Amino acid sequence: ILRHESRRLFMQSGILREGSSHYHLLLTRNYLDVTLAARRHGRSEQAEFEDVARKALAVARELRLPGGFPLIGDISPDSPPQYLTCLSNSDIRTGWLESLSEDEREYVLSLMDRAANREALAYDGWLRKKQGPWSGLWHASPKGWCAMPGHGHQDCGGFELHCEDEAVLIDPGRGAYGQEGEAFKYASGEVHNILLIDGADPFPPNKPYYNEFFRNQICGNGTTVKSEPYLTIEHDGYTRFPGVGKVSRQFQPFMNGWRIFSRVEGSGQRTISQHFVTPLIVELKGNEATLVGREKYRFRAQSLWHTQAVTIWSAYGKGTSGTILALEETTTLPFYSQVDLEIM
Repeated sequence: ILRHESRRLFMQSGILREGSSHYHLLLTRNYLDVTLAARRHGRSEQAEFEDVARKALAVARELRLPGGFPLIGDISPDSPPQYLTCLSNSDIRTGWLESLSEDEREYVLSLMDRAANREALAYDGWLRKKQGPWSGLWHASPKGWCAMPGHGHQDCGGFELHCEDEAVLIDPGRGAYGQEGEAFKYASGEVHNILLIDGADPFPPNKPYYNEFFRNQICGNGTTVKSEPYLTIEHDGYTRFPGVGKVSRQFQPFMNGWRIFSRVEGSGQRTISQHFVTPLIVELKGNEATLVGREKYRFRAQSLWHTQAVTIWSAYGKGTSGTILALEETTTLPFYSQVDLEIM
């Protein structure tokens, strides 16, 4: 079961298929557990389990940003994220690593020597990019539709941006399971750093009985992620609506920050909303928002900002206060937008 399921659970790059960064750590720990058990008892399976664990550890290191490990997707109640973030940083010897014997801890640390295959990781829908003091992580399921089976978060094109070791724009995660109320809200597109049309999620809910032909008939060919010349994410999720074409977002270096271009192709009138989640204090003045942390950041748009309170989850059922910065405009397609984020 362990050997067979590893090929289903993890994608080619070593990332967990279902789209949750915390569950990636959990499954990485599980395969380290069986690797260590095989090592203790001289089992031949050690080499195969070790290879799975080594690739998963490389990805865990790639997911970690300077301001902390992003909690994208569901957060498990089985283990606090802080207990497992040691798997994303070989300099941290706390949490689960601290529970091992010195010999086994050094063995696990030796498995962290492999660098993630960034090209394979981008193909699997995860892209890391650094620009000056900024580091970012972008996520877009290769097919657009949420992985099946998976946690169903509507975060196609979502991202985090950190400046040095300060998290500026983040994914809030989800602090409870459920298909209604607040638990459902935190899996929806409403609380992710993405663009929405008419308040609908980027893709419909996925079902295990849908085949690829049916999905393509409904929403085209999924997503495209490019890193050159500028980081660009495109998807066809809204082509299920009459007159709506491709959605694209491009992230360009700008001054000492980022310029985010958004475009929606098509014709007819639609309501476009863009959401950005921040843990920092927000001060608004017209179309300019100031985000206040250790540094101050200017966030300038072409229309007025609106704010909404949000919980930023640090563990299952445990969170702190944050803010959704929102732009909303009813307009005739095609739609274009420019948002600038920079250090003040």
